[in-house]
Amino acid sequence: MRSSKWREDTELVRRMRAAGVPLELEEDKPGVTPPAMGLSIERNAEGIAEAIEESTTGYILDVCIVPNVPWPIEIASATLQLPWDDPHFQWIRDPQESGAQYGMYWLPGTSLYYPRDQVINHLIGCGHALQQGRSLSGILLGHGQAMPKTVLHGNEIPAFLHIFDQFGRDYSAPMPIRAHRSSRVSSPRKSTRKPLFSCRDPKPKVKSGV
Repeated sequence: MRSSKWREDTELVRRMRAAGVPLELEEDKPGVTPPAMGLSIERNAEGIAEAIEESTTGYILDVCIVPNVPWPIEIASATLQLPWDDPHFQWIRDPQESGAQYGMYWLPGTSLYYPRDQVINHLIGCGHALQQGRSLSGILLGHGQAMPKTVLHGNEIPAFLHIFDQFGRDYSAPMPIRAHRSSRVSSPRKSTRKPLFSCRDPKPKVKSGV
């Protein structure tokens, strides 16, 4: 009952805020948390940091995002936390906005591409709501400055993926990334993935009798 009431109140406040009414949510107050766990982030596969030429790194993350609340939750933004500062990091734009060739997501400076329906970049910050029981699974593509020279081919980079919901709450998970320093990147990535919303929610862990 409390979850249902909190959801109704939250949706009402959101609509009023959108109309220009300056209201405060209970969850915005110190020490107040909503009656839920929010989002969990899982890895479908190991992430890749691809060295591109001498000045750029491409990032390929294959993730599954699971909503753990009984009301719609939006992914307002996402950031990749690396062990070094990268002021040039950014997620690759939606090909429908950028006009990328063939409507694909391309890693800059390479021939590596992904079909739009395998990538979830365009579902971040667009108001797309996740419903309980429907996980979002797909690839996040980004690029930034060159990796430090101390990061060798095959090294594991200890990174974190942060996802922020519509209320500014930060959900994070370790996202180790494997450094890949090939001489060139020329082969397109072939599609072997399932649809975005086909990720099965993780089964809850049950402890044996104490």
